[in-house]
Amino acid sequence: MHRVMGIHGLLPAGLVLAAFVPAGSTGPSLKNVLPVTEKLWSGGVPEGDRGFDELQALGMRTIVSVDGAAPDVARAKARGLRYVHIPVGYNGIGLEQQIALARAVQDLEGSIYLHCHHGKQRAPAAAASAAVRLGTLTAAEGALFLERAGTAPSYAGLYRSVREAVQADGAALAAAPADFPEVARTPGIVQGMAAAQDACDHLAEIEEAGWTAPATHPDLVPLDESGRLENLM
Repeated sequence: MHRVMGIHGLLPAGLVLAAFVPAGSTGPSLKNVLPVTEKLWSGGVPEGDRGFDELQALGMRTIVSVDGAAPDVARAKARGLRYVHIPVGYNGIGLEQQIALARAVQDLEGSIYLHCHHGKQRAPAAAASAAVRLGTLTAAEGALFLERAGTAPSYAGLYRSVREAVQADGAALAAAPADFPEVARTPGIVQGMAAAQDACDHLAEIEEAGWTAPATHPDLVPLDESGRLENLM
């Protein structure tokens, strides 16, 4: 049985994946954080300085983003963290992307935090498929991880990517690019959709705070966020 390392020691991955980081945790800086293997974690985008501080405190060495938005490379570098950007879509994780992610997880040193925006759909699927390709999870364990992460069953392509994945051979991994870009080139529409999602999330926080700047995110200005969303539409 594969195991993950936590502050309470080695835990069976098939039983309790998040005894030390509750599944679905929704703090202001890190959301939906879960360990996938001893080396690999999955979750939502780190929010502001506090999010990157928490990743540093968790012992992360590398952050891998599968989101369409450009990563906050400057905040990561300020804390000695490396960023890698391999965007994926909601319709599934392609073979080339799975192998690229597996190569990154295999080659990069230390613990790795892999995130999308919310940490519930693309990130769990990307992390699980990479782990299956590396042989650290079976396809069945990978699908179970998606369920534990709260990945919606309606994202059939993400589940299929994991359930149909098989361990990659050394030649396939060696053939994958090893340059690991900090910021990948993405179409303008993808960047716009990512920015719109970010503005919507901020407006939801503002609404919960009674249309004022949230105490957990005091830099948010209601009129600025609504105007940003209007400009993106």
